[in-house]
Amino acid sequence: MRNRAELVEKLEHMHYNQTITFPAARSNFQVHIHRRIRNGELMWLVEVKDKEIYRSTRVQQTVDYLLQLRPITDYVNPMNRFVEEVQFDGIYNC
Repeated sequence: MRNRAELVEKLEHMHYNQTITFPAARSNFQVHIHRRIRNGELMWLVEVKDKEIYRSTRVQQTVDYLLQLRPITDYVNPMNRFVEEVQFDGIYNC
C-alpha cells in the first residue's frame, strides 16, 4: 500500500466473506483480513499469528490497527497490491 487512503478504499470494497492477505514476499508475519457478518453487522477480522483476533465494524479503526502492525513506510510490497484469496458465495454460506 502506498498510502492510508488506498488501504481504506481496499477495505471498504471488500465483499462479505472475502479474505485478503498481505503477500508473503516479506520475511515476517502475514496479516489476514476477513469481512464477516456478526449480529447483523459487517465487520473486519484481522488475524495475525500468535495474537488475538482483532474485530472492528469501523474502517478507520481497522486501518489504524493494520498500520500499527505494518507501517506503510516500513513495508515494501513488490506486487503493489493485496492478494485476494477467497470469496464464498451461495450455498456454502453459514
